[in-house]
Amino acid sequence: MTYLEDNETMGTSYVGFIDKGYWTNDAFLEGFSYLLAREFKKINNKEHWQIDMIENWITATVGFVGCVPSYFKLFDSHDKIQVLRNTLLNILSQLRSNPMYITVSELNEHNIGQRVWQNPSVDSFINITQLTLKLIDGELNTDASSPIDYWDVQ
Repeated sequence: MTYLEDNETMGTSYVGFIDKGYWTNDAFLEGFSYLLAREFKKINNKEHWQIDMIENWITATVGFVGCVPSYFKLFDSHDKIQVLRNTLLNILSQLRSNPMYITVSELNEHNIGQRVWQNPSVDSFINITQLTLKLIDGELNTDASSPIDYWDVQ
C-alpha cells in the first residue's frame, strides 16, 4: 500500500493494452500521464494525434473521481507505438540518471492527483514506465485477474 500525506491511501487503476495489462496506484498513474504529456510537448512539428494525446494525458492528471479510458488504444500503428516506445525509453533513462527529473514541488505545483506529495518513489515511476514498455512490446503476460506481484522494481 502506498501512502501520501497523513497516511492517506491511493486507489488503483488497471492499465490495459490489447488483452494484457497491469494494476497501478492512481496517483502514480496520474504522475506518469503527466510525464508522458510533458515529453510529448517536446516533440517538434507535432502531428494532430500527438496534440490529442497531450490533451488526453493532461486530462488524466486532474484527479477527478471516475474512469479515465485507456488512451493506449489510440496507438493503432507501428509508427505511433514507436513514438510512444521512444518516449518511454527517454523517461526511463531520465528517471534513472536525473534525480530532479520529477520533483515533489513539480507534482504539487501541477496538483497531480489532487494530493500533497511528500516523498514520491522514483522506483515506482521507473516501474510503471518499465511495465508500460513491456505492455506495448507484448512482453507483459499479466491481465486484470493476475496476482499483483510485479511491483518490485527490477
